Amino acid sequence: MQFGVLGPLFVRDEGREVAIAGGRQRNLLAAMLVHGGDTVSFDGLVEAVWDGRPPSGARGALHTCLARLRAQLGPAGGARIVARAPGYRLITAPGEVDLERFEAAAARGRRSAARGQWAVAYQALTEAVALHRGAPLADVASAALREAWVEPLEQRLLAVQLELVDAGLQAGRQVELLPRLTRLCQEHPLDERLHERLMLALHQDGRTVDALAAYRAARQALVRELGVEPGPVLRRLHDRILGGGPQPAHAQDPPAGAPAVVAARPAPAAARSAQPPQADRPALVGTVVPAQLPSALTDFTGRDVELERLVELLSAPVDGVAVAVISGCGGLGKSALALQAAHRVRDHYPDGQLFAALAGHSGAPRQAGEVLGSFLLALGLDQAAVPVAAGDRAALFRSLVADRRVLVVLDDAREIADVRLLLPGGPGCAVLVSSRDRLPGIAGAALLELDVLPAEQARALLAKSVGRARVEAEPDAVREILEACAGLPLAVRIVGARLAARPSWSMAHLAARLTDESSRLRELRVGDLAVAASFALSYASVREADAAHGSGLARTFRLLGLVTGPTIGLSTAGALLDQPLATVEEALESLVDAHLLEAGHPGRYRFHDLLRAYARDAAHQEESPEVRDEAVHRLLGFFRGATAAAAAQLNPGRKDLAADDEDGSGGSGGGAAERLPFPDRAAAVHWLDGERANLLAACRQAAHLGLDSFTWQLARNMAQYFRLGGHVDEYVDSHLLAVAATRRLGDRAAEFVCLANLAMPYWQSGRYPEAADALTRSHALAVELGDAGGQAACLIRLGVVHAAGGDPERAIESFRAALPVLHELGDLRDEANALANLGYTLGLVGRHDQALEVLDRAVAVSREAGERRSEGHALIGLGQTLGALDRLGEALDRLRQGLAAVRECKDLAGETEALVEMAETLRRLQVPGAALEHANRALELMRSQENRPELRATVHRTLGLIHQEGGDRRQAAEHQRLARELTERLGGPAPAATLDAVVNSASRSGS
Repeated sequence: MQFGVLGPLFVRDEGREVAIAGGRQRNLLAAMLVHGGDTVSFDGLVEAVWDGRPPSGARGALHTCLARLRAQLGPAGGARIVARAPGYRLITAPGEVDLERFEAAAARGRRSAARGQWAVAYQALTEAVALHRGAPLADVASAALREAWVEPLEQRLLAVQLELVDAGLQAGRQVELLPRLTRLCQEHPLDERLHERLMLALHQDGRTVDALAAYRAARQALVRELGVEPGPVLRRLHDRILGGGPQPAHAQDPPAGAPAVVAARPAPAAARSAQPPQADRPALVGTVVPAQLPSALTDFTGRDVELERLVELLSAPVDGVAVAVISGCGGLGKSALALQAAHRVRDHYPDGQLFAALAGHSGAPRQAGEVLGSFLLALGLDQAAVPVAAGDRAALFRSLVADRRVLVVLDDAREIADVRLLLPGGPGCAVLVSSRDRLPGIAGAALLELDVLPAEQARALLAKSVGRARVEAEPDAVREILEACAGLPLAVRIVGARLAARPSWSMAHLAARLTDESSRLRELRVGDLAVAASFALSYASVREADAAHGSGLARTFRLLGLVTGPTIGLSTAGALLDQPLATVEEALESLVDAHLLEAGHPGRYRFHDLLRAYARDAAHQEESPEVRDEAVHRLLGFFRGATAAAAAQLNPGRKDLAADDEDGSGGSGGGAAERLPFPDRAAAVHWLDGERANLLAACRQAAHLGLDSFTWQLARNMAQYFRLGGHVDEYVDSHLLAVAATRRLGDRAAEFVCLANLAMPYWQSGRYPEAADALTRSHALAVELGDAGGQAACLIRLGVVHAAGGDPERAIESFRAALPVLHELGDLRDEANALANLGYTLGLVGRHDQALEVLDRAVAVSREAGERRSEGHALIGLGQTLGALDRLGEALDRLRQGLAAVRECKDLAGETEALVEMAETLRRLQVPGAALEHANRALELMRSQENRPELRATVHRTLGLIHQEGGDRRQAAEHQRLARELTERLGGPAPAATLDAVVNSASRSGS
């Protein structure tokens, strides 16, 4: 097999592309590939797959992800993923991964260069560079993975490209190199190493005028972007060329400042300290070497990956000034990380370490001129010699540290212009900046955006404060405390300090105090430390920007805190704020730059949990109740309108129950139809997939606020989507809220609908008595309302529940009781559905001839009604019945037709049923390979839906027989065990499958 990460992710098997579907599977594969066959820890994989925000059941979810990836890689490829403590590794053969081939070719090139074999080195390095197909991991969704790996990989490529150029210049290949060098200089306009080599290549080619023009272009870029002159290496080369001295066609030495061997992966080295001091260094008045770094935290915990990256950036030999910017929201530990890294690399900067607390977000920031004055004094300059103007101070500072090795640490920076003034000019120096803002305008800087602490690191940090024994004694309470802290190091330190000061407190006591989100921020304070105070600095900066520019960012931040869902879509924010989407997007991106909001996928945003609480508190303190209520009504109205539009696509015949306007929202749905037109079913499902968790949160929010109409209407609008997608838990949770809301409203018609819907997830999860109870109550309401169609729909659902629960005769009675009512009403949709279920159930009790006749009628009525999904289920029933009669060829044909129909309707439940029956039919036809493929696909669908235990039992029985017939006794025994467990949980044998019920009629029944 062949694997690629140096560009878009790819897998090839014997020349054939292997599609890796699903963002999480791609993240998982990429995480193992970039580690080059090493074991990746469980936490590392979870971090990469879920982008630092794992689900609550991360271990089970990762196993599911691994299973899906193994299935996509095929039997041989999947077997390469093996468990190795403390995680997993992907076994690859030499040369199978493009990153490994790249490193091998680069190493060959370096060895040849060390022996002076320049032509051979040039060829090998050219092969290495050619393996890059674009930005590494270009189509991998994990921001955490890209942040950790893309820049190091790109730096490796740049280092090898420099080696390639050096070898080419030595081999006299300057003409071939010029296009490459020109492109590289355009891509990295502030990298003096590239400009130096371009000048050399031009001069070697006899183009002295062009070489001098290249210097002028480089100087203009440096002065314009950084406010600095070119470094001494570039200046000396310019002077040599300008002096007219002859340049040999084949230089005997590598370009100045370029080592003969450049490490492919930056690593700590003593290259800086090994360089002798320059003779032309400006003289200083004093002899004291500044060592201004504050002491690092003694209990610093975690951040291993980030710390390693910073140490590599600050200690690797480079020709220019190394600049690293650590950014993130308040409380993430940016300053602590910066100081930890600075102390780790201080030996690389023997000429001094300068530190400045810029206090950019404190309300009283230090000016760059003031800081420069303190730097000049620290470097030994007499007070009288310090210039007055900030620009003059900056120029003198650059002169004093030119050709010296000085580390500058700038804490809590805010203004890019100030940071630029504080940058040294010569190589050998480095600058480490921490900021709540991203500061993207510092050219050439390596940006490290800090995220929350992973759970294990947060736990270790807490243990350092309160002791390991205390943490291990109450693991559940500790987990609750850390969840409340949401990975914020400042919050963990605060709770640790509170617990350390109160040894009589149990972990459970503090966990209980942190349970209430409305008071959580008040609990997260001790002494002069407070999470809210840290957030207040960033919020104050936004308010200052509002005062200066009238941007309204603070109001946007406050109102976004009223959203309870985990993410915020752009259209959602537009409805909440009642503003055009372009204006909203600009505001949200500004909040992201200020680290008051996080950006996920394009057009989607999210809050850190504690920042959301802070924003919500700010809204309650600074906005009137009327403003807050109007915003929440716009939000819920938008969701109600959008879900109604989506439901119309998923269930076109659904009756539109009149919206009760007691919630004051109006019936328009907040303009959702205009904001989110769904041209087809696929578009509706795509939107619902993205908003699922947010919609459930909105339903809970409406219930909590007593907005009962919103509550039941949102739940009802999502019912068909929840059912088709197998989202059982969400279905039950939303409809329990909905039933309670309809009862408070006294809306009997709405209560009838919600009870009928509630029965479906109970049925899907095998909770048949609860399903029957809900339907019995719903049927009674239909009788009370005089709704004949509703009564018939309830009878259909009761029949499905009775059939699944092992009472087929009672199910047959229910279906037959519904049919004359539906025929009289002319309701072809539900008539087709009742016929399909009746036929299937007749087959269950061995009345196959009657079953075939009824199912044929079901297919005909479905086609007359244009009900493709009902037709699909009737065809699946025909396939099952024909299979029972050993007419296997005909059975397989009908099942394939039914599978195509339900797939066309995006009906995952129906697709699962068809696949289960096809697997058994193919097994009986002695086609084990196809049977295994269909059974595994069905099992994968059921894992994603977490429902239908009777189907799970059936597919495990089929898999057990397939493996038994194939001689794999171990696998056969495992599947047979799972089938027995599921059957026992159901309370007895289950039918092979249970046909779904299309219960969305033109009456008031159903979803």
